[in-house]
This record gives sequence, structure tokens and C-alpha cells, in this order.
Amino acid sequence: MQVDGNLADHMLDGAEFEALADSLGDGPETVISVHNLRRRQCKAFAVRATSGHDGCLVQIDSLPTEPTGYGSDAGVLYD
Repeated sequence: MQVDGNLADHMLDGAEFEALADSLGDGPETVISVHNLRRRQCKAFAVRATSGHDGCLVQIDSLPTEPTGYGSDAGVLYD
């Protein structure tokens, strides 16, 4: 996964994982990402688009080819 261009413009550091986990909430669609964020077993990327829509990608260490995207606009996550 790239960490530049439109795909991701900010790779989060471990100190930011708790805030991201809290913002994702507790639900069936977020439980795996939240679990891995809290245990720092992943990489996380913040995506900010010029359209004003934001999103994030969580890439679990044990599943590096299957990142999970979150946000209100799928186009922000697609490159």
C-alpha cells in the first residue's frame, strides 16, 4: 500500500491508534480493526480528500493485502 498521493496522506503512529479506535466505535463492522488498533498489530492511514470527505484505512499486520476502509465516501479511499 502506498502512503502518498490520494490513497493516504498521513500514516498514523501508535499514539494515534487509540483515538482512531475510539472514533470507529464498537460494532460488528469495526471490531476486528479496533482490536488490532488497540494492540498495535496494524498500520493505519488517514485519508483527506480535497472534496472535504475524510476516511481511514486499517491494514492488519497478519492480512497485509486486505486493508479495511472507513469513511462516508468510498471514492476517497479508492485510488
